[in-house]
Amino acid sequence: MVLPVDINKASYVELLHVPGIGPASARKIIEVRKESKIDSLKQLQKMRVVVKRAAPYIRYNGMLDWRSSLAFYLFWKVLMNHRVKTIYRKE
Repeated sequence: MVLPVDINKASYVELLHVPGIGPASARKIIEVRKESKIDSLKQLQKMRVVVKRAAPYIRYNGMLDWRSSLAFYLFWKVLMNHRVKTIYRKE
């Protein structure tokens, strides 16, 4: 098996090889993608996927590989957290 896997095309067994995705999450992913494509980490969080562990090993919606890296995910989270604090800071 080659990682990262495309979350919208991976089989049940392939999904189970991704850290952070267990049997229940894999079944939920397969059910959801019958209706629509998975195109965000937020969708995966709602399916009880441990996104911090899974992010480096998954791709979705044809995204570039560097976007699935944990470093990018953490950078984005810190950046967005900083922006939210800046917006809501009391002066």
